[in-house]
Amino acid sequence: MEVIGRVGRISPHQLPVEIVESLCSLLTGFDALSLSQTNSWWRKYLSEEYFWQCRLQVSTAVDNLESWKKKYAQSRSIVFKALKVEDKSELMDACVYLTYKAEQRRRDLHRPSHF
Repeated sequence: MEVIGRVGRISPHQLPVEIVESLCSLLTGFDALSLSQTNSWWRKYLSEEYFWQCRLQVSTAVDNLESWKKKYAQSRSIVFKALKVEDKSELMDACVYLTYKAEQRRRDLHRPSHF
């Protein structure tokens, strides 16, 4: 544990397994997908097929070799494209947020460097 001022910072691998499992059960699939791309520890921890199968919420059994995580990511990309035509404001807000972040990143790439 690293202490910064009065705040302690704990790495996820230092937490008891029960706490990590409880925290991950609260994550939406999109949050877990983002978290799984932050570092190798989270990528390994969130690579369990059952975790992604629950987040995908499909009722059909799938026998092919594609991972559930990949299926989740692909199904979400289809949902986000459809958001532009459906009239659901909470879903549109998520789409707008993602679009804003992409535009901001694009602007930052073209900003002149001071170094």
